[in-house]
Amino acid sequence: MYKSSQQTILFHESATGKIRVREKIKNIFSGSYQQLKELSEHFQLWLKTQPHRAHENYQSEEVSGNHLSHSSRVKNCFYSSNLENCAYITEVNGAHHCQDVDYFCLEGLESVYNSHVIGFGANNILCSHSIVRGCRDIAYSQFCWNNSHDLLGCVSLNQSQYCIFNKQYTKEEYFELKDKIIAHMRETKEWGEFFPAPMSPFAYNETVAQEYFPLTQEAAEARGYTWRTEDRKSYQKKTFSIPDNIADVKDDILKEVLTCEKTGKNYKIQKSELKFYQKMNLPIPRLCADERHKKRMALRNPRKLYERSCGECETGIKTTYSSERPEKILCEDCYLKSVN
Repeated sequence: MYKSSQQTILFHESATGKIRVREKIKNIFSGSYQQLKELSEHFQLWLKTQPHRAHENYQSEEVSGNHLSHSSRVKNCFYSSNLENCAYITEVNGAHHCQDVDYFCLEGLESVYNSHVIGFGANNILCSHSIVRGCRDIAYSQFCWNNSHDLLGCVSLNQSQYCIFNKQYTKEEYFELKDKIIAHMRETKEWGEFFPAPMSPFAYNETVAQEYFPLTQEAAEARGYTWRTEDRKSYQKKTFSIPDNIADVKDDILKEVLTCEKTGKNYKIQKSELKFYQKMNLPIPRLCADERHKKRMALRNPRKLYERSCGECETGIKTTYSSERPEKILCEDCYLKSVN
C-alpha cells in the first residue's frame, strides 16, 4: 500500500519537527546532572503558576473522579473508560453496574464487586482475583478461566462448574452447600469482604497500595498489615564518584556499585541502561531505582477527591488537587476560557 502525497508530507513534517525539538534540547541542555536538577526544579515551580483543570475527564457525564472517558453515572473512579453505573473503579475499560474493582477488563464486565484483575466478559463476580474469559457466578476464588461458572472458594480451575473448594458437586448439592456457607459467612460478617490482609504474602510497603495510599509503619500495623524493614547493614559505602556530565562517563561505571544519595541503598548501572543515557544525553541517576520510582509517582495526583472552589468563579468543584496545594485550579468553563 502506497502512502498518499499528503501522508508523506505529514510524515516528513513530523520527523522534521522531532529533529528540531532535539536540536533545541541540545542547545539548552548539556548532559549535566546539576543542570538537569536545576531545570527540573525551575519547571516544577513554573507549573505551580499555571492554571490547572479540576479533572481530566472527557466525553463523560455525571461522573466524579479523574482520567475518565466515555462514561456516565460514575462515582469516584480513576484512569478508566466506558463505565456505566459504577463506583470506586480503577484502571478498567468497559464495566457496567460494578463497584470496588481494580484493573483489567476487555470485552466488558457486569455486576462485579470487590474484585481485582477481572476481564474478558466476566459477569456476577464477588470478592475474587484473576477471573477471566467468560466466567460468571463466582465468589471468593482466584485464577479461574474459560467459561467457568458457579464456583465458591476455588483456585486455578478451567472450564469448571459447581465446585466448592475445588471439589466437584452436582448442581443441587452445590447450591445447598453454598447457601449454608453464605449463611455462616453472614453471621461472622465475612460475606462481601475481600480476603483478609494477613493472607497477603507481601508486606504493605512492598505493594502498590503504599504508592497510592501511603501509611506509616505504625498505621499499617494498627490495621493488621505486615511491614517489611530493610536490613541496611548489607549496604556498601560509597566508593565511586559519578561524573557530573554523561559525556565524561566511561564503561568502567558498569563494574561499580553505586550508592543512593537518599537512602544509602546500593544499585548498579546496566550496559543497555548506560547506552540509553548516552544516546539521550542524560546524566547517570543518583538515586536507586526504588527512589526514582517514588519520585515519579509523586508527580501524579492521588486517587482521591477534594472539595475546592474554582480559582476564578469560585464555583464548588471536586478535584484531585488538595486545598493545601498552591496551584490555581479551575472549573471546566474557566479553564477553557484561560487557554483559548
